Amino acid sequence: MAFANKREVAVVTGGQIAAHLVMGEVPAGAVDGINAVFTTASTVILSSIDVFLDGMCQQSGAGKDYVFSLGNTITFSSAPHADAIILVDYIK
Repeated sequence: MAFANKREVAVVTGGQIAAHLVMGEVPAGAVDGINAVFTTASTVILSSIDVFLDGMCQQSGAGKDYVFSLGNTITFSSAPHADAIILVDYIK
């Protein structure tokens, strides 16, 4: 299930675009109760990602809710249920 509420805001510093804040993106990947790997549309500045599963912010790191790697890959410790809503906010 995808939502049309993704927003992107340019962060301007000294008249130059320094970064973009992406909010409410639905990451790519099958939400089928089996798949645990999802990807963002853009490369994420490390440590700038927040992952929400059914509205609850998830914890990142080994042994926690998910691990973030390769600049755009989210791997949940267990696959989200088939009708889960996954949204991400990040800086690119």
